[in-house]
Amino acid sequence: MTFTVASILAILRKVADVCIVWLLFYYILKNIRNNVKLTLLFKGVALVILLKVVSSWLNFTTVNLLLEYIIMWGPLALIIIFQPEIRNILEQIGRSQLLGRHKVLTVDAGS
Repeated sequence: MTFTVASILAILRKVADVCIVWLLFYYILKNIRNNVKLTLLFKGVALVILLKVVSSWLNFTTVNLLLEYIIMWGPLALIIIFQPEIRNILEQIGRSQLLGRHKVLTVDAGS
């Protein structure tokens, strides 16, 4: 079996894609475990998805429509409501050594 440069690059691209997704899942699960609010949020999202599946299966038209609206507009509402927590998580990612060493800027008191 011969490999071309294009096929090797395609394989490497797929491996990198899977690694990035696993890294994202790791950080999300790590933050959910360490934060009570994110744990409750995760449980609420899982409950809404479960209710959506059950309402679709039982053909509950009105409940299904309401849950579709919640799923459609819920992420925007969660971003607005949990903005401070999202900011803290992004700060933690920025402070980590994942992106390499970075300089800490300081302000001189005498200037």
